[in-house]
Amino acid sequence: MVLNGTQLKAGDCVLTLNFVDSKATFTQGKQSVVVTAKIETADRKFPATTVLFTNQKLNVIELGGTKTKVTLNP
Repeated sequence: MVLNGTQLKAGDCVLTLNFVDSKATFTQGKQSVVVTAKIETADRKFPATTVLFTNQKLNVIELGGTKTKVTLNP
C-alpha cells in the first residue's frame, strides 16, 4: 500500500493516533508515514477491524473492539 508516496510492504503495521493534531502514523520496522486523519467515535463498538479502500487508496479504518473510526485524508 502507498501512503503519502511511501510504499508499505504487506505485513504487520503499527497504527498510532494523535487525537490532538488529527494525525495517524503508520510504522513498519524503521519506516514511518504520517497522514492527516479524521478520528471519530461511533455510537457502537466495531466487532472487528475493517479496512476500507476506495480507488486503491486506504480510506477508512474501523478499529475492532473500540468505537474508533479513522478516515484518512478527509
